[in-house]
Amino acid sequence: LRSGGRLTMLLQTSLASIIMYHPQMEADHPNGNIIVEKVNTAAASAGVSPEEFKKWSDLIKSRFEDDNFPNSPRNDDKEADMDHISRSLSTSNRISQRAITRIQKLEAELSLSNLIKDSLQRELQLRDELDRNR
Repeated sequence: LRSGGRLTMLLQTSLASIIMYHPQMEADHPNGNIIVEKVNTAAASAGVSPEEFKKWSDLIKSRFEDDNFPNSPRNDDKEADMDHISRSLSTSNRISQRAITRIQKLEAELSLSNLIKDSLQRELQLRDELDRNR
């Protein structure tokens, strides 16, 4: 991983998600969980108290909700939230459709490549057979 590299956003998003959902993970797994334990150990070794970590979680969750649900039900505007979710789903569907179209194109190209490969293999086999018959 390089700073500013192609995976930076994935890394940042993953870390934010781990921090945001950590209190829920602790609640869901009161008898322990390897991820919960690793996060607690990492936070402690970085000098972050459980209280401070919880504050981080709350801040990330608030920001996530504000960014993704600007008119969230906590603001008594469920219709606006549904509109936002609908637009987000529509965008996701368009992106998915483009990906599906790209995959189909790649599959067609692969199929054509396989046909060409098979044709070349048959031609080589015929040449080998002709050479043996000479």
